[in-house]
Amino acid sequence: MKNTIRFTAVSICLLQAACVMDPQNGQTFSTPTGTGVYFSAFTPSAGATNNVQVLNSPTLDPSVAANWTTLGTAVSATSGFTDTQGTTVYNWSTTVTPVPSAAYAARWPAGGLGFLRAMTADGYTHTTFDTVTFNDCWAEVTGREGWTWTDITTNCGGLGGSRLAVVSTTPTPLDLGRSATGVRFLSKKGVGNPTETLNYYNTIGAPLTLTAFRTRYMLPSAGDVEPEVTATYYNDGDLGIGREMHCRRFAANASHGAGVACHVSNYGTFGHTADADITAALNQATSRTGAFATVAMVYEPSRASNPVTFMVYDAAGNRSNVAPLDVRQANTSVPRNCLTCHGLGSYVSTSGTTVNVNNARFLPFDLDSFRYSANVPFRRVDQVESLRKLNALVKSTVPSTTAISRLVDQWYPAGVNNVNAPFDGKALPAGWTTTGSNAADYRAMYDGVVKNYCRTCHISSDYAPLTFENRADFVGSGDRILDLTCDWPAARSDTAGMGGAMMPHAEHVARRFWQSGARAFLVTGLNGMGKPRAGCVP
Repeated sequence: MKNTIRFTAVSICLLQAACVMDPQNGQTFSTPTGTGVYFSAFTPSAGATNNVQVLNSPTLDPSVAANWTTLGTAVSATSGFTDTQGTTVYNWSTTVTPVPSAAYAARWPAGGLGFLRAMTADGYTHTTFDTVTFNDCWAEVTGREGWTWTDITTNCGGLGGSRLAVVSTTPTPLDLGRSATGVRFLSKKGVGNPTETLNYYNTIGAPLTLTAFRTRYMLPSAGDVEPEVTATYYNDGDLGIGREMHCRRFAANASHGAGVACHVSNYGTFGHTADADITAALNQATSRTGAFATVAMVYEPSRASNPVTFMVYDAAGNRSNVAPLDVRQANTSVPRNCLTCHGLGSYVSTSGTTVNVNNARFLPFDLDSFRYSANVPFRRVDQVESLRKLNALVKSTVPSTTAISRLVDQWYPAGVNNVNAPFDGKALPAGWTTTGSNAADYRAMYDGVVKNYCRTCHISSDYAPLTFENRADFVGSGDRILDLTCDWPAARSDTAGMGGAMMPHAEHVARRFWQSGARAFLVTGLNGMGKPRAGCVP
């Protein structure tokens, strides 16, 4: 029978024997020792005893009852909530402390994950939900007519099922004073050197100054019909700096074919996390004062090699052999540090003093990953059309068969080349779209992990499984992903060759990843519980 009333959040529990509303899988806390975790839940029985339990160690088998310890009990209320179908549920709540002292640290390691569950007295485990889908699910449930209780339950369940992971955000691997040789960010394409960079610049004919670059690529010329496009933002999704972006499509001339050129000036300092620092970086960017470097990219399809090229200019506007992109600066050499993200399938080839870059890509602009100034004309609302034009330019630099092109189409269902086409950052790729009991699981993994911490770089790959456009590819690589994200001790000790293999492979993104609930979604969603990486400790 269809229910035609508007639902409240509690309605989701009505066909479950019990469910936990708070905490959710992926909820973050600072340090575990002495931290209280508040539980609020519903059961179908009045005055019933319910137990909150902790897994004695994240690496223990969660299916073994002896591996769980009861932290506290609570009795459900005697008066409950009744829906129009006559089903009644009763609330209970309590606060538990999984790690009351250092002697119990194995339950929830500092900087890592702890696993909790709630059970009725007769042994039924409560259903749990994910932080990343929790609020949106409620909004959908309370706004949709005609869903049955089963519809609601199957569409909003969490990745952990009857178990949830709480996340300690302190310390992160980046807080532990690791040296540059131990955490080699941006080094997956190898670590370059000044000689290689100079040879690369000579091969591509990189202008000696930013002024010369603009003269060659950015000034209007006969036959041009598109003006320069500019946008200003803080790129919270990758490097963590204020950016002043300039791009334009340029016409062919005697020495260069038609193409797209961009240069972006960088503001602020690396390694900060406070909103005040982000605001300061945005203030610098919007006032155009204090840029510490400018990175330029050009797409010239007429080039047999190097159709996408990179060059860097220092604060004075002179060409530079280095591009510091994080605090540790394990790899500052152009173009290899650029290729870590601008070409997951790219490679550098050399022949004598000739240095070519193959399969590099322009990256699309994810409006949802940026932070914006509160001042006109630099607010998001002021710049959406400019950012659409930038995404249209990016799409013009890649084949229509690439994941980048598909992502831009996903964002702009009305067509990125259409004036004022809206941006839809919540759209899922076809490979992550499903209905029924798996819908919330798919979205939690994509929105909670792939979208925020993987996609920016992986979308540049020419190897389809690495683009993570399909859930099957991501889940199929689950063990490897858990190794790369949760086994940082091994990654830090790998200082040979290209350095550590840890992911995320950019410093700012790695910090955000470890301060979020993403690890909980990975471990519970990739069947990582009870395995060596389950604790995901720094």
